[in-house]
Amino acid sequence: MPAKDTASYWKTKVTRRKIRGEESKHLYARFSHDGRQAWINLETGNVNTAANTAAEKYRLLKSEGWEAIKPTRQPGELITVGDWIKAVEDSNCLRQATFKTYARKLRQLAGEIKSIGGKSRFAASKSGEWIKAVDEVKLSELTADRVKAWKTSRLRGIADHTKRSRAENTANSVLRNAKGIFGRKVREAVALELDKIPLADVRAGGMAKNPFVTEIDLDELLASAADELDTDLHLIFLLAAGCGLRRSEIDRLRRQDVDLKAGTVTVTDTEDGQTKTAKSKRTVRFSTSGPIAQAFDAAPLGIYAVFPGQALPGKRKAEAYRCEAQFQQLSDWLRSKGVKRAIQPLHYLRKACGDRIARQHGIAATANTLGNSIAMAYAVYSDHNHTEAIM
Repeated sequence: MPAKDTASYWKTKVTRRKIRGEESKHLYARFSHDGRQAWINLETGNVNTAANTAAEKYRLLKSEGWEAIKPTRQPGELITVGDWIKAVEDSNCLRQATFKTYARKLRQLAGEIKSIGGKSRFAASKSGEWIKAVDEVKLSELTADRVKAWKTSRLRGIADHTKRSRAENTANSVLRNAKGIFGRKVREAVALELDKIPLADVRAGGMAKNPFVTEIDLDELLASAADELDTDLHLIFLLAAGCGLRRSEIDRLRRQDVDLKAGTVTVTDTEDGQTKTAKSKRTVRFSTSGPIAQAFDAAPLGIYAVFPGQALPGKRKAEAYRCEAQFQQLSDWLRSKGVKRAIQPLHYLRKACGDRIARQHGIAATANTLGNSIAMAYAVYSDHNHTEAIM
């Protein structure tokens, strides 16, 4: 095989990439060095020229490091939303799920500020034409004044406290994720240099954590679930309501991470994805003689704990689940049982689990079970609202 610093080697390695759903005009080479991998744009569609460029860049990379092969930088005021997203994608400096979330929220913010596609709440999932239009927005147009006006318009006319709190949480979430794609580590990794960091002078407030409000008694739901749900849906229900697992954690939970003798479920990184945060890695306990153990005994065996015969989606998005259809089916059932206010009925079960643990065992046990911080648990669950007379 030819050496990697020769054009002969790269002639069969250079390739066009799918970027935002379209094949690139230029050829790319994927380089690996010093524990990092990245796609490098060779700035040509000619295979021979691309192979020569790749060999030259590879030699530079090995002798001088990544900085030596960064492309010519654009003036910061000319950089568009699309330019930045592409540069971040090429740098491979973020987890894929994180990158997709950041990119989607940046596009959503830019599209809504510029009124591209109207005021539809589903604009961020529109066709490629919408993405093309949003990607032409210059980062310099995302000024603090425009962001302030955008947030104000989102909250205008919402009088109900709960609805306003949710709307503010959503706006803050969009801003935090949009700002995340301009973080220091990202800026150091990408091939574009910014004159001014976009959104740096915009404050993205934290999530206002509303105390959990019971919509239907958990014991009533448990009894109804045991009577009405089939074996597989019942197990999903119990993992959420009895162990406090998130949808993603249920979806990729492996049977090998369930210990029926010890009565434990271990939540950890798998080949299907990583946990939400480092604290999300945890071991959750259940009674070895209770309904969760009985449900596992009745469930079919396989790689996955629930619906083991169901494979991952072929073209998987960051937010796609193996059990998406079953999650929706269970959510519909929960709606029919009275879970009306919760945006995500399945997440309501996780919160109901946390609320019960807080009442019976305190906030620390709640935080450990759910993989939350103590501060978040205190903000949401009931233990700290209970007082006792001492005189």
